[in-house]
Order: sequence, then structure tokens, then C-alpha cells
Amino acid sequence: MQPSARPCRRTCSPSSIQRAKVTHYAKAEAGAKQALLAFDSGAKVQKAATLYADWDIAKNDIGIPTERYRSGAILYKDSDSKWCQYRSFTAHADYSGGGTYVSKFKYTFGAIRYQQCK
Repeated sequence: MQPSARPCRRTCSPSSIQRAKVTHYAKAEAGAKQALLAFDSGAKVQKAATLYADWDIAKNDIGIPTERYRSGAILYKDSDSKWCQYRSFTAHADYSGGGTYVSKFKYTFGAIRYQQCK
């Protein structure tokens, strides 16, 4: 899977854009596979990876964490297509207070990109 550029946070100069480094976080990847199969039961997962080693923290207007999230990508093939489908995913863990987060992730998926199965 080809890593994508991470959007910049405060400035958008070319030096502030970080390239994704493919890492593996088994819990997030396994959960993304299960979430994918929940809406596409015929999918055959080829590859899955997380794209950044660290969690990002979302905070509300007064600086209190609301969730942490981690991005990844999954490559899979449907039985009715000769092409593989690449989709980005984000694993979200809500903040539960006291510096802790829930252990069960929620998943969101990006748009489908069709490509060769490599």
C-alpha cells in the first residue's frame, strides 16, 4: 500500500507535511477487517496497515479530549470485480475520562479507490 501525506495541522508549508510510515497495530487492523466484512461480506482482505505510529487526539473548544484516532488502509477484493479496492479507515476511541479511552473502536471508511491487487 502506498502511504499518503498526512495533512498539516497549523501551517501548510511543504516542510510541515509528514509522509505516512506504514506501521502495524493489530487491534485496529483486525477491527477494520471486521467492520468491512459487516457491510461487505464477500470481501477478501489482501492487506491492512495503520499509517502512523501515534494516536491523534481530538479536543473540544476548552481543550478536553473527546477521542483519539488512528488512520490506516485496507486493500480487499470483492468476488464480483477483477479489481481490488483500497479504502482508508480511521479507528476512533472515545475519551472516557481520567486519561483513559474506551477499548472498543468505532470505524469510519474513506472513498473506494480501485486498483490492481498487489
